[in-house]
Amino acid sequence: MTKLKYTPRKSLGLLSFKGFSEVVGKEYEAKTVMLRAPAPEPWPDRFFYNLQPEAAQKDCISFERVRLVNEDPVLLEYGYLPISHVQGFCNNSLLDGLLFKTLSVRYGIEIENFEQDIRAILADEAIGALLKVKPMTPLVQLYRRYHTSVPGYHIYSLIYCNTEKYTISNYQ
Repeated sequence: MTKLKYTPRKSLGLLSFKGFSEVVGKEYEAKTVMLRAPAPEPWPDRFFYNLQPEAAQKDCISFERVRLVNEDPVLLEYGYLPISHVQGFCNNSLLDGLLFKTLSVRYGIEIENFEQDIRAILADEAIGALLKVKPMTPLVQLYRRYHTSVPGYHIYSLIYCNTEKYTISNYQ
């Protein structure tokens, strides 16, 4: 019988609903690379959550970014915000590069909790290149819907997690 070798890895509290920088920045160097700055566009045709009718009738603000820990890419995120309640969002940069802080300070929108769907997938070439892993590398995929202090206003993320060097957990 072959013994499996267990290799312990440092854990990141990325399954909590706190922001990436808040969780990771306590212990590691956290960095964000914006691949596509926030911009208005129509909602994707095949969106991963059912949208409220009001939100579905308007455009969203979308962005793409890679989150790094100690220079290692660990998350690829596609984010979506309903355009209502965030007028002028695309005209300003994120405060300290932080989405949740920007929403709180500029718009009075607080993140209260979230729901997520977690899946195991294999990296394709495009995602693998952005996370610096080979195609067919196992990744964790998260679909998230953040609930905010504004009734019916949700923020959405599609996240790919590279767990080669760090595990993800709900520890903070």
